[in-house]
Amino acid sequence: MANETKINENVDFIEFDYFTKIINLTQNIFANSIVGLVNKVQGLNFRKPKIRKNSSIESLTSSLAIFLEGESDDYDSIVFICYSMGGLIAKNFILNHLAEEYEDIDLPVIGYISLATPHRGSFPALILGPANVNAKELKPLNKDMTALNDLWVDRFHNLAKSYYVEAQHDECVGSLSATPNTTKKLKSKTLQVSHSGICKPSDSKSLTFKIVSKYLLEIINSYIQKKLTETEYESYV
Repeated sequence: MANETKINENVDFIEFDYFTKIINLTQNIFANSIVGLVNKVQGLNFRKPKIRKNSSIESLTSSLAIFLEGESDDYDSIVFICYSMGGLIAKNFILNHLAEEYEDIDLPVIGYISLATPHRGSFPALILGPANVNAKELKPLNKDMTALNDLWVDRFHNLAKSYYVEAQHDECVGSLSATPNTTKKLKSKTLQVSHSGICKPSDSKSLTFKIVSKYLLEIINSYIQKKLTETEYESYV
């Protein structure tokens, strides 16, 4: 996508990475301790796994804010391209940002693109809930996630340009959950891909690639036009 001329001229892609596993079997204190015991055998020296754990969406939102605070000095705006649970983390950040909770982040959020995000929960989370803090949060009708989605819908007219891309063959996120609301006119597309396939386009000919590029260009053009209008108005005044 960065090879597209207008996108390349106006956008840098920076990835916010976070840890989440359905079941964490290898990066926990038990696995770390087992490797430590094995290494007591003379001649053995296996690398101990890093201890990682799933964090709540609220905690990950705070981590995102700290990440952006450190990465945003050279930029004038933010666009989120989000996959799955990442779309909920970004939504939470955007709403907090609108409420002016991040005094050290002055940049406006000018766009939001969600790919297979469970805006209204995920039914598989009902099964996985006991083993995973994120699955508990993603259960349909979960109190916190419902409140987040309701607030997002209520603030619809205050939000940056927002787009929603659904995976037709999604085994995790149902059609009703792929968008925040069915009554408002949201920009959305449904692609013939799976939940994991939607974030892994094979090349620039992929429909996912084309749709996300199109949405991103709309966001860029709208922001450039807005800045030009503001500049002309200030010059006139």
